[in-house]
Amino acid sequence: MRFFFRKEIAKPKKYAWEQENYNEENDLFLQHFDENGNFIETKEEPEIEEELEPLSIRYIFKENKD
Repeated sequence: MRFFFRKEIAKPKKYAWEQENYNEENDLFLQHFDENGNFIETKEEPEIEEELEPLSIRYIFKENKD
């Protein structure tokens, strides 16, 4: 005797946006789009580098004895 079941097994959710607790407002990628789906380019502010001590360079010259 053989039994065949034609029932589809639920596929596991592998993407973050498929999860039930997914919040679109917290997604940094989706924040680049407006309500019509148009891409909005955001200009990142340049990072302010901390001032470092001045770099000192010493050169040592060797005479060529030829």
